[in-house]
Amino acid sequence: MSGSGHSQLDVQSVNNVTQPRPIGRGEWWSEAAFQDFFTSVFERELGNVIDYNVHLDSDKDVYNTHEIYSGPDGMVYFTQSMHDRVGRLTLDGRVELFELPKGSYPHGIRFSEDGRLYVTLEDFDQIVELSKRDGSIITTYSVAFDNPQTEGVVGPHGFAIDPQGKLWYTGRTSDVLGWVDPATGEHRRFELPTRAAIAPNFNHDAIKPAASAPINIEFDQVGNAWFVNLQTNQIGRIDLNDKLSLFEIEGFGTDNTRPINIYQGPEGFIWVTIEGDNSPELVGSQQSLGGIARFDPASETFTSYPQTLSKGAGGVVGVKPDSVWFQYQENDLVRLDVDESGRRDQTVFPLPDIGSRNRVMHRIGQGPDGSMWFTSLNADLVSQIATEEQGLPVYSFDASSTRNQYLSSVPQEWTLLLSESSGAEEPDPLFLSTADLSDSVSTSRFRDQITGQTVWTADPTERFIWSQSFRYEYIAEDFRVFDEINDAQNLIPVYRTFDDQARVFRWYVDPLSVDPADHASANIAWFAHAIPDNAMYG
Repeated sequence: MSGSGHSQLDVQSVNNVTQPRPIGRGEWWSEAAFQDFFTSVFERELGNVIDYNVHLDSDKDVYNTHEIYSGPDGMVYFTQSMHDRVGRLTLDGRVELFELPKGSYPHGIRFSEDGRLYVTLEDFDQIVELSKRDGSIITTYSVAFDNPQTEGVVGPHGFAIDPQGKLWYTGRTSDVLGWVDPATGEHRRFELPTRAAIAPNFNHDAIKPAASAPINIEFDQVGNAWFVNLQTNQIGRIDLNDKLSLFEIEGFGTDNTRPINIYQGPEGFIWVTIEGDNSPELVGSQQSLGGIARFDPASETFTSYPQTLSKGAGGVVGVKPDSVWFQYQENDLVRLDVDESGRRDQTVFPLPDIGSRNRVMHRIGQGPDGSMWFTSLNADLVSQIATEEQGLPVYSFDASSTRNQYLSSVPQEWTLLLSESSGAEEPDPLFLSTADLSDSVSTSRFRDQITGQTVWTADPTERFIWSQSFRYEYIAEDFRVFDEINDAQNLIPVYRTFDDQARVFRWYVDPLSVDPADHASANIAWFAHAIPDNAMYG
């Protein structure tokens, strides 16, 4: 299993849903392209939703778009389990699909700190590293039992990567959790107490009634692993000493809450999304409703927030400071503004009609553009909802031949720069520019006609001097930033230094990434929002 192929984008028509375009080869930046893209982002209002249909005609009546995660290359990645596919979307709505081996059922998806793309193949009991160029399988890690003929299947479903780079998974149908270290090949497995009652299970699709069914796993800032058991009303923790602890969810009036998603939110609390007790005799009662709960690791107590519309689904920490998001499966997205005491406020965002199919939303996460992105598995949709924090990510590329730096914020251009033939190295995300015209200023792009370098400034005096100099050629207005730190909250400085040896400018946000002597002479070129953390929890 060493390869995969690209799908043709013959997407099926769905009511009120945008048909994405192929990613293709991209095109070079132009002032018009940037202005069009920036204007389209700026005009989105809070709560605006764009639905992208990723269902092929050849998929017929099979629908199944699952996990979602933000890539370091500025694209949004997703898995389509029953289609045996991984896909990605650019921020302006162009899509590329990668075919994986038939019957492999790709589910969990994550990027490591060094930019490697990993996916779980649930029905193959494998974790694989995929090429970001063409989706081909680079390396395969088996997480199967030593004797699957007697021990059954593992079924790696939930997936996350810990601070040490180990690949963690949950065995949804086997009641085990484990990790594999791609650096050493070492593999460690943890068994839940219920495994003895359900082992062996030889069916990847069926969860036995007595099973715990661990379904989702994430890490807190310390490095503890947190997970949810779909069928036992529990969340669990594996701490740094490999101690496994289980905690009963409280506050929903039922012992069948069906927790489905877990993640760390503000103030260090753990948040859990609740699908709800869907027993026939409870339908229509408060006990059948989903919701969200907050767990305090210090006191080991829950604060519950039952909801009122339908079953709960995914959740994630928000781009807005001190916020968490929650999905109903079919109707709405909910943002909770929280503080140390719990929920402070709640905003419900209704979603547009998509015709005859129910959404059945599954996962939600931050995008690199400050929007929230989510999947609807029953309609094969990848969707984007605008937030107050939306803007444009700007990526820095280094030309491998000249070492000149090149910045881009236009998807048409940076997808071209990502191609193997471009000569540009992996992008370094600098910051998220703002879409707030009242507070932000445009950077001016110039070409240094002596070194051939592209340079930027947001300083009016420097802009005037450069425009009068024979050395610099003015190109255009570029991405927008802040020139004053008081213009917005949570800004970071973007430094600029001049490399005396190479005779070129360099921009950076991490002082530790440059020589201390160079940083000593640096100045702050502008202030900007940090690109949101890759908090796409699956």
